[in-house]
Amino acid sequence: MKLITSPALSEYASKLQDVTIGDRILSCTLDIFSCKRTNDEKKVAGKLNARQDEECKHLTELNDDKIHEQIKQRKRSSSVSSESDYITSTQRKRSKSNDYENDATTSTSPNALASKPPPTNASKPLPVKRSVTMTSLGDLSDPSVRRLHTDLILTLNATFSDYNFDSLRPQSFKQGEQKTCAETIVYINNQLRASFASTSPTNDVTINNYYDNSNVNIDSILSSLWLSAGEIIPLQDCEVYSYIPEVEGDPFSSDGVLWSFNYFMWNKVEKKILFFTCMAKSGDSYFNEIKNTLEHDDHRILRGEEETYSEADEYEGRDNSLEGGFSMDFD
Repeated sequence: MKLITSPALSEYASKLQDVTIGDRILSCTLDIFSCKRTNDEKKVAGKLNARQDEECKHLTELNDDKIHEQIKQRKRSSSVSSESDYITSTQRKRSKSNDYENDATTSTSPNALASKPPPTNASKPLPVKRSVTMTSLGDLSDPSVRRLHTDLILTLNATFSDYNFDSLRPQSFKQGEQKTCAETIVYINNQLRASFASTSPTNDVTINNYYDNSNVNIDSILSSLWLSAGEIIPLQDCEVYSYIPEVEGDPFSSDGVLWSFNYFMWNKVEKKILFFTCMAKSGDSYFNEIKNTLEHDDHRILRGEEETYSEADEYEGRDNSLEGGFSMDFD
């Protein structure tokens, strides 16, 4: 998956990253990928294809078990119905034995024959068999559905490099709730407008972006963002899908996440995917996360200095030609 961008897209997308609004941190990303796979991704795709084969086999076995159980139930029901019909028929014959001859002509008339109900024990046809390998993304036996499933996983891996999504099944994704890509964009814009308008910003902001609701023009940012994206991927021809976050172990369910949403806009013809994510985190959780990361890096650097610097203050991990260490000229 190759990241595709432009200066304009990068500029407007950055305005929605790590925005402090009140006691929340709003972080949105918009990345566009070409679905051309690297060699490593081709290896992952091969493993996923084997798992998709297993998934198809599993779904087929489940369906076969279901069909066999339905047949057994129908046989049991038919047997009980036949026995009941036999008893009822015998009782009727006995009660009508005296006047059978008088009714013989009437009972064989065309009108009478036409009005007779069909036998109650008549076998019912089995329902029309649908594809047993159908998933939330489509029929998994279809190569295009398999490729879509793989591309969605590879997109998640490329976006969140600290996580591995290779084990996700097709059921971890769903089609977008909105009918079209345009409706999805309207939904995203409305969600972001509501987020910017819901809480007044605080004055205690120390890092990244800070927007005063009275100054920021969120409509202008969103309009420019989607126009820039549309120059790279034809949005009107995209199908929309979403990832259903796991209970734990992925970025959307990490500590401090208040809410999130995500959308894949997949252009099958262009072989491109736009991936939009948005997460709202509590401010305390976000800043604690930043603090812990910085402290961890500081400790790592200190340990590295102790382990890799010699008495001559030469950095042993660098090229040997750099004698005497490093010098920096700030003038």
